[in-house]
Amino acid sequence: MLPFALKFGALLALLLLGLALVLPSVALARPQIIARLAAPDGELLIEAEAHSPNAAGSSHIRMRYRYRGIELTYFDFGQNKPNSAVYPYLLRDEAQIRDLGLNPRTGHWYNPSYPQSGHTLYLPPSQFSAAEVDRLADHIRKNKEQLRDIFKSTPVRGSFALSVVKTTARIPYDGIARLVHAAPPLNTVLYGDRLTFVIEQDGRVLLYNSYRGERHPPEIVTWGQMLPPRKGSRKPRLRLRAVTVHEDEPRTFDSGFAKKLFGGRLRKDYEILPW
Repeated sequence: MLPFALKFGALLALLLLGLALVLPSVALARPQIIARLAAPDGELLIEAEAHSPNAAGSSHIRMRYRYRGIELTYFDFGQNKPNSAVYPYLLRDEAQIRDLGLNPRTGHWYNPSYPQSGHTLYLPPSQFSAAEVDRLADHIRKNKEQLRDIFKSTPVRGSFALSVVKTTARIPYDGIARLVHAAPPLNTVLYGDRLTFVIEQDGRVLLYNSYRGERHPPEIVTWGQMLPPRKGSRKPRLRLRAVTVHEDEPRTFDSGFAKKLFGGRLRKDYEILPW
């Protein structure tokens, strides 16, 4: 007869294994420190977190940037893509942009027909002076090659996939594209293959449909409104109306469709309600 403690330990191990097989993310990933830049006015801490693992053992990447301990809002506006759905929001504060020099370049690993990519970080004037932003921008420019190498070479550890094997992912960026000395113009941006989901600072929810390609302006539809969370909840509410977007044939997008959009990401982050 096995001792009780040994039996209990074996039973617990089997239970945890069963949970890992049933639940894709029982072992949740934690933010992983990617780089620390000792800028003149304080440290810029860059972290990455893998999420949404799949059966193939890969994950998506969520970045986090902290400067002097303050988490910075960031967006992916693309690089040299003036027809991007959200690019006009960047131009609202064009005079406050510090470009950090991510440009196309040749290299054995790099296709020169594509520009380098990186996030745009917002530093609000209420928290940072213009001189601070300038000094940080200069420091990032001086270290951009080192930062690019770190981004390209550092694997990001993820959570358990559908098996007991832990996932890994690579950072799909070449560095930081821009700093903007302004308040963030948007609340949320999510990208799909042809749809871009946007929440503006006033809570207006927009859907950009780029079905016709980058050479044509996207179709823009007002989808609804973001509302504060219910009492006792942390999830903001999205009240969405049924709207029609035009692809090969007109398609109706409603609150039910939103729950499935972006792999269920909206359902995880928001309480979705019909208009």
